[in-house]
Amino acid sequence: MLDKKHASLFLVALLTFLLGGAGELVAQEKDEKELREAIDQDMKEMEAALNRDNESTSYYKSNHSKRLPDWQRALELGWVEGMQTVGRCLEEGFGLKKDEKKAVELFRKAAEKGYAISQSTLGWCYLKGNGVAQDEAKAVVWFRKAAEQGCANAQYNLGGCYIQGAGIDKDVAKAVGWIRKAAEKGYVVAQYILGTCYQRGAGLPKDEAKAVIWVRKAAEKGLAEAQCRLGEYYVRGVAVAKDEAEAVRWYQKSADQEFAEAQYYLGECYMIGTGVDQNTAEATNWFRKAAEQGLAVAQFSLGLCCASGTGVDQDKTEAMIWFREAAEQGYAEAQEMLEHLEKE
Repeated sequence: MLDKKHASLFLVALLTFLLGGAGELVAQEKDEKELREAIDQDMKEMEAALNRDNESTSYYKSNHSKRLPDWQRALELGWVEGMQTVGRCLEEGFGLKKDEKKAVELFRKAAEKGYAISQSTLGWCYLKGNGVAQDEAKAVVWFRKAAEQGCANAQYNLGGCYIQGAGIDKDVAKAVGWIRKAAEKGYVVAQYILGTCYQRGAGLPKDEAKAVIWVRKAAEKGLAEAQCRLGEYYVRGVAVAKDEAEAVRWYQKSADQEFAEAQYYLGECYMIGTGVDQNTAEATNWFRKAAEQGLAVAQFSLGLCCASGTGVDQDKTEAMIWFREAAEQGYAEAQEMLEHLEKE
């Protein structure tokens, strides 16, 4: 039995131990709370990137160097967000040795816990055969699980499967239904595709006015394809008042993102003075940008400029090069011009 002196020392030691342990526990809880807040913010930013760009690779590429330690800590704690983020870094080789199979294992663990974005990611792995044997039917299963939880990325991908008949019977009406759900959640490429469906009457009644509404939503969020299409609407005056200057404004936005079709259309505007002052040199400049990206009609137009000396010094040798490029893509008029120049 301890005397009073030793009992007091023992009590002090015990309290010190207990209070110290409690302090560590409080600190640990605080650290985890801060980590949770940081991870939640990461996932919001990643989802925003995914909704905007239809891919999250750029987000991980830009952020892995500073965020990977937290993602790995989240994985150690068994959080599904850690499984998803570390999995994506493994899949892409960002900060970790690339290992698609290990990535899939992590996606699967999170997916089986019901984490929607991992279910969609796992579906994509099955669709493309990344780190797992390609299986379109399994891709559809995982896309559907995530889509039914409201994951816009999965809704869009499931719609794509219905359009292509990948892993499921082709059904354009069902495809549009899922794409609409994604579009209504602000998924930018889904907004553009929904607008295109209205324009063509694919899976729903044709409605040019609604097409413009959805294409504009995507264009205003920076989607180059949508900006180019909106420019076309203004040139033709389809469901909007014809406005060539406004068309050029949208073509320019799209062309500045190196969208080849918009670069060609912008070149056409400069060539004939549609919505801008005529400038053949500027027209040729935009034709060249589009041609260098492989757009056949731009290659043909650039060939004509080179052959005639419009906007550039006349150069029939270069003209033949561009006509040949276009002809190899099946552009009949380019083949005719090539044969004509070869006879001269």
